[in-house]
Amino acid sequence: MKACCGDRSKYNVNMNARCGTSNATVCHDPETYASWDGVHYTEAAHRFIAEGLLEGPYADPPIMSFRSSKSSATLLSEK
Repeated sequence: MKACCGDRSKYNVNMNARCGTSNATVCHDPETYASWDGVHYTEAAHRFIAEGLLEGPYADPPIMSFRSSKSSATLLSEK
């Protein structure tokens, strides 16, 4: 899994080229990456995990089956 922010190596991870430093690069489309810097998940990865827990298949029964008819996408977007 290639990180969104880092150096230009195979996996774009180098602890000496951390995000925010002058020798680090940042992707233009973080919503297509699961890892931000090789350590932290991106928002897209968190959304994928949350939807899997709320609607399935990561929880059986899905957590949302205990709530109202609102979808998890609706609940996640209501901040």
